[in-house]
Amino acid sequence: MKKYNLSEIMKKAWATYKKFQKFVQKLPFAECLKRAWADAKKAMEKPAEITLATIKAAAHKLVESGEYESISCNNWNNYGKSRVYIRAYRRTLAGNLRTADCGYWDNDNHKYVPQGIDLLA
Repeated sequence: MKKYNLSEIMKKAWATYKKFQKFVQKLPFAECLKRAWADAKKAMEKPAEITLATIKAAAHKLVESGEYESISCNNWNNYGKSRVYIRAYRRTLAGNLRTADCGYWDNDNHKYVPQGIDLLA
């Protein structure tokens, strides 16, 4: 039984190689192939358990990085659904408030649904 898609790994390695040929410090094909294999192996790993606390911690990392100023988590209950919507806020140089939707946590299915900004990426 095949565990990895070898064609996709090779395509990704070639794409990485071609992309890095444009730079002054060129990357050898062997390194590109190692990176493609590492990505494939990482994708096959069992994902960690995602909880609402994990999502909130990832949202607060946006604030710590300085990209956004604050995070809001709003509970929403309607139409038989229960969700926690997460938004990030920052002010522009002109003083305007910019909002970025980070998605929502579905309390019924215990699942994160990304929207504008994927907090798990």
